[in-house]
Amino acid sequence: GGGGMVPISPFMGVGGNAHTVAYVCDASGSMMGLPFDLVQIEIKKAINILIPTQAFDIIFFQEGGATALSQSLLVANPINKKRAYEFLTETTVKSSSDPIASLKLAFAAHPQLIYLLTDGAFDDDDAVVRSLERLNADKRTRINTIAFFSPDAPDSDRKECEDVLRKIASENGGKFKVVLTTDLTK
Repeated sequence: GGGGMVPISPFMGVGGNAHTVAYVCDASGSMMGLPFDLVQIEIKKAINILIPTQAFDIIFFQEGGATALSQSLLVANPINKKRAYEFLTETTVKSSSDPIASLKLAFAAHPQLIYLLTDGAFDDDDAVVRSLERLNADKRTRINTIAFFSPDAPDSDRKECEDVLRKIASENGGKFKVVLTTDLTK
């Protein structure tokens, strides 16, 4: 027995409950400046409320690869939280918006919940969806998706991103949310 309550693990206003969580976030060139600063702050807030019975990882996708805090999930204790905060401070944006390598790394750790955040369409939306169909074939991992835009992002750019993220969340038991930079600067 002994199921008990699953601890909270929200991120950017998207609710989530999980013992293990991975934050897979865009760190491509389009995130430069305020958007990336805000993502770093929000990840710090999310990690700060995790408790030691939870584990996490932070993985950024950039340059077609994965830049990760760890190659596995880390217990949410003060030492690993400090390590995460330092990692966030040291990480910078780079080119390319292909999350596949980051998603593969996240799934290798078998998290219960993944947050996938981007500010635009992926280099190949269909390839990302197909990869997730394979990686999460058993649907054991929920994927919450966040479309993160500045308020002046053109509707044409937003639509493709929102459509693919909505589909990913729907197919993987997750929630989809649009967050504007202005939502976080109030």
